[in-house]
Amino acid sequence: MKNQVTALGSVLLMGAVLSSLPVSAQAAPVTATYQTNSFYFNGQYGFLDAGYVSLQYQNHLYVPARFVAEQMGHQVEWNDDTHTVIFKSGDGVAIPTDWSRWNSIRTNDDSVEVQTTPIHFLFDGNEKLLDSEYRALMYNDHVYVPVRFVAENLNANVQWMPNTSSVVISWAKGAENRLLKNFVRNHADTYIGAVQSVSLGNVNYLAVTTLNDGYTMPTSAYLIDGASRETNLHTQIDSINSTNVVKQGNQNLLLLSGISGAHTSQLELYGGSNGSPSRLLEYAGSNGVHYWLRDGKLNISTSSRTYKWDLGTPDAKDDSSINKLFEYDPSIQQMTMTDEHQNGVFQFDWTKESKIFQAYSSIIEIKELMTSSAIKEYPNNWTQEAKKSYVEHESTLSYLKDSTGVMNLETVKEDPEEVVYSYKYQNHDLQITLRLGSTWKITGFTVDGK
Repeated sequence: MKNQVTALGSVLLMGAVLSSLPVSAQAAPVTATYQTNSFYFNGQYGFLDAGYVSLQYQNHLYVPARFVAEQMGHQVEWNDDTHTVIFKSGDGVAIPTDWSRWNSIRTNDDSVEVQTTPIHFLFDGNEKLLDSEYRALMYNDHVYVPVRFVAENLNANVQWMPNTSSVVISWAKGAENRLLKNFVRNHADTYIGAVQSVSLGNVNYLAVTTLNDGYTMPTSAYLIDGASRETNLHTQIDSINSTNVVKQGNQNLLLLSGISGAHTSQLELYGGSNGSPSRLLEYAGSNGVHYWLRDGKLNISTSSRTYKWDLGTPDAKDDSSINKLFEYDPSIQQMTMTDEHQNGVFQFDWTKESKIFQAYSSIIEIKELMTSSAIKEYPNNWTQEAKKSYVEHESTLSYLKDSTGVMNLETVKEDPEEVVYSYKYQNHDLQITLRLGSTWKITGFTVDGK
């Protein structure tokens, strides 16, 4: 059973780095070892900042206190006069995964000298003490304390996945945290992924997805009502990687997306009436499935390979793909297909893609350009003017790295030869311009009117 972890795995959780000034009251040095671990916060990957590490000391895992608390959406302060770490409750929203924060990890069993040191810990003004068998450690002028100590004092659940050496931390806001804790007790064999409040058919639920430990079993998705009654959605997705809720007309839709089998992307839409949530629609694509909003209407793009390998045939199209675009029609409360075309997988032709898909894709590409360490390769549907525009705004566009949720692209201008879409996130407004030459292409970007 998943909760029957090894003795080492179980105690590793009991051990959590706070950026601080040096602490003078230190005992004799002790020896710890570097560890390689993964961290999940409500299903989001969390990465230690450069200079921080995971440590094993006396069979307990020590990782950053600031890391744990801030990944959970809380604030952390340091009082050097009293040697106190101060935790203050924040919005409780997990920080989105930022792959640019990934840094190289040391090899297991490399030894390091650390100090044990007396530290005070305040959680919203209440002092909490470490259990007698644990210590606060000082390494490179940062305080290391137990994962479980920090997370559970912030009212979160902590789980250990032994196959992948992963720490799983989950929580919900307010009264819904009781529902989540009940779920964890009732499903000891599962690891908690995404946690989200949803309203379907006038009933409020807590949506919970599960993680798998090294793909040993498929993931699952549940809706939990206020009385802790659970509905298993029996998703066909093997590995769920995102959950979102969108309002279309007079109904809310829960969107689950992820991977099924070796390569197929899959999207499932759920609705509900009279307290009976159900799967309404599903989409799959071996090349991918994407979704966004256009002027508030849900758009879904699917791309599937035809696997036609007889390239010697005159009419063969080098293993082509069939691409389809769907849009929500509020008059019939259904998705309708608005575009369909064929592309060569090895010779992708942007001229066949819809203007709205090009605009959506440009935002995804901007995020990838900013997080990749490789030499920048711009999409071939960007003109030289668009590339220059991106370079000019690159520093400002960094806010897109943290963007979450479903994109809503608003139509600003739609002429026969020029289209402009706007994507607003936080306090920023990114506008994407496409112009028609021989084909439609991305020709420029403006950010906040500049």
